[in-house]
Amino acid sequence: MSASKSASKRPTYITMCARAMTANKKSRKGTSRAAVKNHMAATYAFDPQTWAIRNALNKGVADGHWTQDGARFHLTSSGKSLGK
Repeated sequence: MSASKSASKRPTYITMCARAMTANKKSRKGTSRAAVKNHMAATYAFDPQTWAIRNALNKGVADGHWTQDGARFHLTSSGKSLGK
């Protein structure tokens, strides 16, 4: 199976980031990049690229899906709809 076929079965990085933040409800401080990466690796069984996670998180902040507080991210109401 080629890489493009296996990658097409996964959601986008922004959707995976939103789902990781939704799954990390126990943290009142927010979700870190490392926690997002660990959730992606465990849930989707692949090694996520650090640069792609960083770009997705930055795009999510710019689009208003989540806010950034230092090195942690908090979902907004529009981001919660992404994670479903």
